[in-house]
Amino acid sequence: MNLGLLLPTSAHKGTPMFSKILEMARIAEESGFTSLWVGDSILRARIDALMTLAAVASRTRKVMLGTATIILPIRSPVLVAQMIATLDHISGGRVILGVAPGGEDTKPEFEACGVPFERRGKRMDEAIKVLRMLWENNNVNFSGEFYNLSGITLDPKPVQKPYPSIWVGGASKRTFQRVAEVVDGWIPFDIPPEEYKQHWDTISDWAKSKGRSLTEIHPAVYIYTNLEPKSGSTESEEEFYIGGMHESTLSTHGRKQTYIAPDEVLKKIDQYSEIGVKTMILRFAAKNPMGQLRACAEEILPSI
Repeated sequence: MNLGLLLPTSAHKGTPMFSKILEMARIAEESGFTSLWVGDSILRARIDALMTLAAVASRTRKVMLGTATIILPIRSPVLVAQMIATLDHISGGRVILGVAPGGEDTKPEFEACGVPFERRGKRMDEAIKVLRMLWENNNVNFSGEFYNLSGITLDPKPVQKPYPSIWVGGASKRTFQRVAEVVDGWIPFDIPPEEYKQHWDTISDWAKSKGRSLTEIHPAVYIYTNLEPKSGSTESEEEFYIGGMHESTLSTHGRKQTYIAPDEVLKKIDQYSEIGVKTMILRFAAKNPMGQLRACAEEILPSI
């Protein structure tokens, strides 16, 4: 199992604590995390995903760098193609592009950016085609419902060949089809192992029916974790988060924010590993993510 870490890019009372984010990235790489990730939102108090990863790339050497996940249909695929290609050069070929069409809670962001909320899934599917064409070819011509290109060349191309991996988030029927037929990985949010297996079996059947090998698809999962404090410890370090943000996000998915002991995290890792999950991304749902990172490095990583 590869363990990833979602960096805390949400601001605290409107003020990003960027030096702490970079420090966490350095410590995470040194501790044995194999990937670092950032979330995405435009109207919430959160710093930009791709600019953050560019800075993190300059402070790290080995870890993969990914988005979990950016709302792709709200953005121009030509601009995203250039930014990801640039980030791939900055990082030396370490980028994973995690994308999602956006849920109901992102509707205000679509409106603010002047992009129709309806048919966003179809728009994302088309954008993925454009990204790959621009990363792999010159003089690209494309005529679609949402995007039209005539003789477009993007240089420099990404370091990774033929292009960086694209993973998709979500757990809808259409998502399973995308994973089975189009993208390179699946990165759902906090799905229990037994439910994950059911969905992965569906994806597997779909992939086989299309003549695609499962070795081409990377199964991952993104979960909230709030490690139980050691006896006598206090949550006294500087806070990264806006109060109530995690509770709101978790309640949207029918979850509650609770503490979990390190051995329970290890048990969960084993459960996901047994059903074939290759990467687990941890998001520390706590006011003190640096303390959570240190506890994870001491009590979880050595056992993986």
